[in-house]
Amino acid sequence: MGDKVDRLKGLKRAEKFIGDLTGNSQKSGIMGKKNDCSFGEFGFSYSEETNILKARVFIIELDIPDPTEEEKENVKKFIKALFDPKIGGMFDHGGGKFFVDNEKEMLFLTRDFKINDITYKKFKKDMDILINTGATWSMRWVSKVTGIVHGWEPMPEKPVKRNSQ
Repeated sequence: MGDKVDRLKGLKRAEKFIGDLTGNSQKSGIMGKKNDCSFGEFGFSYSEETNILKARVFIIELDIPDPTEEEKENVKKFIKALFDPKIGGMFDHGGGKFFVDNEKEMLFLTRDFKINDITYKKFKKDMDILINTGATWSMRWVSKVTGIVHGWEPMPEKPVKRNSQ
C-alpha cells in the first residue's frame, strides 16, 4: 500500500514540475492515461514502477520516404556514429543520452529524473540544458556527425561543448 501511495505522490510531483515548466495551469492529469505528454519539441513519460520521469527532446526524423539501400546504410552509419564515443560521444549531451525510436523513426535526446530526489529548481535547470543541447544537436551537430561519417568533416580532437563554439 505504501508503495502505491508513494508512486501516486511521484506522479503528482512530476505533473506539477511539468506544469510549472510549461506554464500549464492544469498541473494535474497532464500525463494522461498513458503517463506520457508532449509539448512541441519535447515531452515526458513517467514510470510508476521506477518513479522516474523521462524527458525527451526531439532531434531529427530518421524516416526517408522510399529509401534506397544506400540511404538505409547511411542512416545506420549515422546512428552508429552517434553512439561511438570517439564521434557522437565527443559532443555535449547535456546530461542526456540518445534514444532511437524505431517505431516513430525519430531520434531523441533523453534524460531520466528520479522525481522524488530532485528539486524543481534543479529540474528546470537540467531541462533548460537538455532542451538547448537538443537544439544545438538539431541545428549544428547532426550535420557535423553526418560530415564525419562521410569524410567531409574531421573527427573532433577534444570534447565539444555547447557553449564553447
